[in-house]
Amino acid sequence: MSIYQPLHLVACDKDDLKVISAMMQDCIINASDMVFDKSMRLFALMGNRFCWEVEHEETHQRVRVGMHFTDVRKVSYRDVAFGSDQILSLLAIEFVPQEPPSGILRIIFSGRSEIRLTIDAMNMVMQDVTPGWSAASRPQHEDDEPLNEN
Repeated sequence: MSIYQPLHLVACDKDDLKVISAMMQDCIINASDMVFDKSMRLFALMGNRFCWEVEHEETHQRVRVGMHFTDVRKVSYRDVAFGSDQILSLLAIEFVPQEPPSGILRIIFSGRSEIRLTIDAMNMVMQDVTPGWSAASRPQHEDDEPLNEN
């Protein structure tokens, strides 16, 4: 039985984005599940999100999640092969302000991969779209390593 509750989050400012970034950390995304519709100024993606909010020692959950960003003027990227079967692991989403309310949204993946969205305003939605399922393991990070003490 899943103990997960679906999330539906909206980001309208930098603080909202920090919450979504934390919830999206370690989301696995296939490069073929991302699209930029220039005429609609919309960038969207789908992925498999690790449910950090359900963290229990014996239970790990993942869920299918959709995210979209509106008011997107331009998409720039490094080491991302859109439309391919490239698997990306999301590390963080950051906002770099420019002339308010515009800025750059940095979608940062493990390795050197990154997508930068030039936006006119922060308008982003993240929504879980499937029930949770059991994940084999919890993602590990170097930060999770215990500190050495003297």
